[in-house]
Amino acid sequence: MSFNSFSEETKAYVLEGVALASDEKPCILSLVNLNHWCLITNERLIWTNYQEFNNLYDETIETVDINKESLLRLGASFKRQNQ
Repeated sequence: MSFNSFSEETKAYVLEGVALASDEKPCILSLVNLNHWCLITNERLIWTNYQEFNNLYDETIETVDINKESLLRLGASFKRQNQ
């Protein structure tokens, strides 16, 4: 989901452990619980599994494939965009 669609409390909790660069913006957050989440910014992918933080910067990511059907089976929801 869009990072901005989460509550202020959740956003603050996630950002508390993430040192964003001055021009880095949070974009998408996937939240399983407060100890297991994934954040995509305009510069990197950040995830945690029980307080162990991991990062992949954009220069190391070549492509991203999303299997929407698998995500829907896991309970994800997507906003329909009108064209």
